[in-house]
Amino acid sequence: MEEGQSFFYKNKPFWIMVYYGIVINEIKIDSVYRVLRNALIKMPGDYPYRGPKKYKENNYIYQNIWNGKIDRFSGEEKIIISNKLIYNAIIRQCCNKMK
Repeated sequence: MEEGQSFFYKNKPFWIMVYYGIVINEIKIDSVYRVLRNALIKMPGDYPYRGPKKYKENNYIYQNIWNGKIDRFSGEEKIIISNKLIYNAIIRQCCNKMK
């Protein structure tokens, strides 16, 4: 699944984030995306890079590792169950200076 978000200012892209995730192994996709949605709701206000650093729901563990600051960052999301990686996403973001 490849997704992205863009914000424009005066018809020019100002802020862009692209993320690409994949469900690994034979796991019910609905369960994975339920955990992902619930983690994203808990996005920290001081670090708005998708979800929190760690979130646990039943036996699922969501992890979000990021580098950088709001003007340029990269990261990786993972969902793990029983020590097995079942979801992995790569995140890239950048923005332009307003002129």
